[in-house]
Amino acid sequence: MKIAIASLGETLDSKVSPHFGRAPYFVFVEVENNEVRNVKAERNLLAQNHEHGAIPQMMIKNNVDLVISAGIGNNAKNHLEQAGVKLVQTQIITLKEALQNLGIKVD
Repeated sequence: MKIAIASLGETLDSKVSPHFGRAPYFVFVEVENNEVRNVKAERNLLAQNHEHGAIPQMMIKNNVDLVISAGIGNNAKNHLEQAGVKLVQTQIITLKEALQNLGIKVD
């Protein structure tokens, strides 16, 4: 499973971004057997200027199965749902805590 987390930083110790579309980074986490296997952070180049639907399309092209964010607009939420991408909204906690709340083992 591939998870994209809207993040304020580049590591799992960073906090979840309060807004999906304006997140400075997306941290992509590959999970296998409920354990983190790979983590890759990418700067969100669309944070300042993006058309509605552009960031959800980026998630779909990256084969993301699940998105974690603290806040997300209805338009983005609808785009993700229509593509079969699951969404988990959470408090502004560390990425590690957000993953652990889903039962994923993080070292």
